[in-house]
Amino acid sequence: MCIPDPSLARPARLAPMARLVRLGGLGVFGALGLAACGADTPPYDSSLPLADGVWVGESAPDEEGAFGRSTVTVSGGKITGSQYVTVQANGSMKGEDYGKDSSGEIANRSAYRAAQKAVSAFDVYARDLIEVGVPADVDVVSGATIAHGQFLEAATEALTESQMAAERGRTGPAGGGSESGGPADG
Repeated sequence: MCIPDPSLARPARLAPMARLVRLGGLGVFGALGLAACGADTPPYDSSLPLADGVWVGESAPDEEGAFGRSTVTVSGGKITGSQYVTVQANGSMKGEDYGKDSSGEIANRSAYRAAQKAVSAFDVYARDLIEVGVPADVDVVSGATIAHGQFLEAATEALTESQMAAERGRTGPAGGGSESGGPADG
């Protein structure tokens, strides 16, 4: 369960590791359980129903200002689609140019390969969410641990918003994009 803390509310939420430090009194496992849920989003409970629609969640930004965005499609109360991206501080998506220098060249092949390994994990995380149905059950891909933490937070937020809508008896419109933490606009 997330403990409401107004000092962690958007837009100035703490990064997940900072929240872990603040929650040290809960013990390692209690803090890890809370780290993935946003300060203003209750935790995802897989036993609760999901509202149909397209739901978007975002993670807190990392130390470089990049954040994760998870778009989850729910149909018939089940996760039927998932997309995960990381948005850099300048607004661009991490993709095939991630790891290149400002001129678009690969200055360090090793660093570029490591960056691209992390980018390739985005699709793995999205696909695995459809298969397992619970963000916390999506395994970490070696070399993409920061992305995994952001994915967990963003996917949890999207699914929790779907559950909150189900409690209110509404669905999200299909298709389109959305601001964080709500159904996607059609």
